[in-house]
Amino acid sequence: MSFIKQFKQQLKECNGKFTAPISFLAKQNNETLSELKEEDFVFLLTVLKKLQTKNVDSNILRQAKYKLDLIEKKSGSRRVAIDSTLDDEDFSPILELAKLRNAEVVHIRSGKKPLFRVSGVLMEMDEDLTVSDSQLQKMIANTFTSNQFSSFQKNRSVSFSLSLIGISRFRVHAFYENGKVRLVFKQIPLKVPALDGLRIDKKLLELIEHEQELSGLILLNGPSNSGKSTSCAGLLEWINQNLERKVFCLENPIEYLFRDSKSSVTQREKDSDYDDLAKVVSYALKDGVEILFVTQIESLETLELVLLAAETGVLVISSVTAIDIVKSLEFLLFDVDKTIKFGFQQRLSKVLIYISSQILVPKREGGKTLVKEQLMLDSNTKGMIREGQFHVLSNLISQQQNADIFSFHVDFEKLIKTSEVEWNEIVDLIPDYESFEKKMKSQGLI
Repeated sequence: MSFIKQFKQQLKECNGKFTAPISFLAKQNNETLSELKEEDFVFLLTVLKKLQTKNVDSNILRQAKYKLDLIEKKSGSRRVAIDSTLDDEDFSPILELAKLRNAEVVHIRSGKKPLFRVSGVLMEMDEDLTVSDSQLQKMIANTFTSNQFSSFQKNRSVSFSLSLIGISRFRVHAFYENGKVRLVFKQIPLKVPALDGLRIDKKLLELIEHEQELSGLILLNGPSNSGKSTSCAGLLEWINQNLERKVFCLENPIEYLFRDSKSSVTQREKDSDYDDLAKVVSYALKDGVEILFVTQIESLETLELVLLAAETGVLVISSVTAIDIVKSLEFLLFDVDKTIKFGFQQRLSKVLIYISSQILVPKREGGKTLVKEQLMLDSNTKGMIREGQFHVLSNLISQQQNADIFSFHVDFEKLIKTSEVEWNEIVDLIPDYESFEKKMKSQGLI
């Protein structure tokens, strides 16, 4: 009798005591399991999923699941851990498969198959699984907290972090698109990134380290999916590991989890832990916070609170979603009334210490690499911001090539010279492309 027939027979005869058949599965060698037919493999995964809520020894269940996951990865196949009878409970089956396939992002829409982004490429799940509107609503009801669901209903969108034991952590963004619900799950590494590879300026680190009472504003910017939240987390973890500081994080949502090392780090998430930003910032200032992290400056209200904190002696770290330094500054001041804009420019110029913008570009050998531009503020550049001379500042950044000021073009030129990237793959990512192309052609690099 084959293994799969024996397993089914044991399931049939176990009278609800599933530990024995699952132990039988866990003891099978890899060769036996790798020879299973597609439908038998899916059957085993489905059984394990259903038994997670039954009275089964969790260690044995975990061993069996691990063994099947191992075979899945080694075989390189696209076999699936989802059964259509389970997909209306919550998002766990889909997200478990995403983890197995190393998907960075998962898109779920009603009436459509889930989409996975793997190594930057969007691909539709090849399984015959379309999530209906009623299934999606039930998944949401079983996943969102009452506060998250209330915020979603009120604002038609919500962001939060989601931890699934044994799977991973995800940044979740739920919103309406053409009248239908859409969710985006971004997988968050469990380990906080080290500074290696994030290219945080060494001069900035020295400034933070040696000036105990340093106050002001640091902005690490970039467009969506540029890794700016990872850079912010890397800087915060460096502070946590090396300096004795009181750090207060206001996040939307919480992505990386920090464990106190030399610093004391408090993390609070919008909608889950607070709903009034002004009140929670006021609390943090009264509580003696030394470093304040705000995920993103998205409104004039947030800008006002960030400036206030920086002006009262706190070091503020935040980000803006923008393609380059000048556009991020223009975005910050976009909603400011003309009658008071100069005052905001003056305040911003006084507190701003450092600003960078970054993007991720595909490498020739696979994966991505970070390119950035940066500006370490001095009296000259502070004056440009104060006077609103952003076109002058833009020209300065594009022309300077030193440790304190440089544009994206410096990084792109290095990558082309070392043949780390394909020209056709990065053309659309290069700011001020025409002048850069002219320069590269003059040097015979393209």
